[in-house]
Amino acid sequence: PPAQACRVLVHAPSAADAANGFAQLRAALSEAETPILVQGLLPDVPPGRSLEHLLAHSVKAALEAVRTKNRTIRIDVSPTNDVPLKLDNGTIILPAERLLPVDEALALLRAPDFERGCRAYARHLDLRQQEEMARELPLGGVLSAAGPLLQAVNLWLGDGSVRSTVHYDGWDNLLLQLVGAKRVLLFSPEQRTHLGYRSLAEHRFIFDEATRRFDGHAPTGGADVANHATLDVFAALGLSAREGEPSAMCEAAGDKRAEDGGADGGDANGDALFAADTATRPALDCTVRAGQALFLPALWSHAVISSPSSSPSPSQSPSPSPSQSQSQSPLPGLNAAVNVWFALGGESHARALRLDPSWAEAHVCRGDNLRAGGRYAEAAAAYESALSLRADYFDAHHSLASAREKLGDLPGAQASYESACALRPADARCVTNLGIVLRRQNKLSAAEAAYRRALSLSPSARAHAALGNVLALQNKLDEALESLDAAVDASPSDAKALNSRGVVREEMGKPADALADFEAAAAAEPGFAKAEHNARRLRAQLQREETTVQMGAEGEAAQTAARRA
Repeated sequence: PPAQACRVLVHAPSAADAANGFAQLRAALSEAETPILVQGLLPDVPPGRSLEHLLAHSVKAALEAVRTKNRTIRIDVSPTNDVPLKLDNGTIILPAERLLPVDEALALLRAPDFERGCRAYARHLDLRQQEEMARELPLGGVLSAAGPLLQAVNLWLGDGSVRSTVHYDGWDNLLLQLVGAKRVLLFSPEQRTHLGYRSLAEHRFIFDEATRRFDGHAPTGGADVANHATLDVFAALGLSAREGEPSAMCEAAGDKRAEDGGADGGDANGDALFAADTATRPALDCTVRAGQALFLPALWSHAVISSPSSSPSPSQSPSPSPSQSQSQSPLPGLNAAVNVWFALGGESHARALRLDPSWAEAHVCRGDNLRAGGRYAEAAAAYESALSLRADYFDAHHSLASAREKLGDLPGAQASYESACALRPADARCVTNLGIVLRRQNKLSAAEAAYRRALSLSPSARAHAALGNVLALQNKLDEALESLDAAVDASPSDAKALNSRGVVREEMGKPADALADFEAAAAAEPGFAKAEHNARRLRAQLQREETTVQMGAEGEAAQTAARRA
């Protein structure tokens, strides 16, 4: 039977009561048992203007804001339509990554298939870090709907031909479509066991910049992936690869895939890997068009088929009429959307766990949601539930440590970090976090050893700064300054590292250098009270000392003059 369409919710609060309207919308989303199409999250469109045209212009302006700063954006490229590609030997292959200036990125995205030779899209462009981009996009409504517990706000920009394979996310999600459309195939949590979820070894395609060809794939060294299903829903539903001859790159990738154990008879775009029965048919089939937002509850599995905005007709005259101009997208052939991950309250997770209490990953996702809302004791209980189901679950140990640390249970946090590090000895982030808990217990030698181990695994500004602080506490000031120098070199705008270096420099009798660090820290993070206080205190101290020196010099001069008189 065909899948049902999503329910539509129209958000239309009065201008005078917008805040209460968004609170009511969040309550409705929290109670929603299925995904919902939300309308009314965008500003009103002026008479005579096209919503699609205005949205496309906003995306174009956001990209222009990046271009004027000469920044690059990351473009993911894949020789297959279906991203990421999953092989039946338990491997998941992520796209290769290219850093390109905006103009080159747009040219690549707009190039014809036969010329580009691959699928291309920009994903996870973090709009919380790219403020100049965010200002150009109409995000006020969707951010207000998400509420205060934002986890990610990302722009996705693609060539309109990428298909995202079946997976789930641990956070509630609002997907705001800006350019083009997305068809989203949705599976309820109770269908999860039929979708072929398993632990997948993470690889990445290798792209040779010199030859512009793919050269196989290689392990990333990252943890195995648990939130991607092996079901090929596109083949199961008869959704074949898009029209057009595959490029040589795609053919090469198809050959490579067969060598790696891909299913015989599968085409170069990864179709026909797995069969499906009625239990794996999508529960909902929803098309999200420009101006609409899809609320996707956490833990609902989904696959996404992108389609581009319409291109101008070849028959159009060189100088189209105003009405024709309004119908043309300023970004023809592209697809753009913003997805917002947020913590809504945990109802999505609770519903999924009522269906399947043995789902360890869902317990961890629920714990993450509770921890984001400051409910640390409940979060710890959720992580412990996950560990009762799977004792070797790294994420559960690591997140339990964080929750225990927030609760002030430092010995418990240390034990959980140690368990996590034993499972992944090469995880530098975990080892650094263990060092932080050791330092908070005043176990300075052990903390120093943990930080040095983390730096040997993966040098980072965070670990350098942490080592510098613990060395300073042991009065190893020369070594501390060396570590903090490395931290600032790696991250020049790290306010905490700058402030820590200022403290060490002041203790070493270098007040002028210390003041420069405190002022730089305060400028890098406005409102950083500790740095602002240190800057005011040391500035006043240096002024007093200078005044004292001046007064002493003036007094000595007066005495000399008196003697001469």
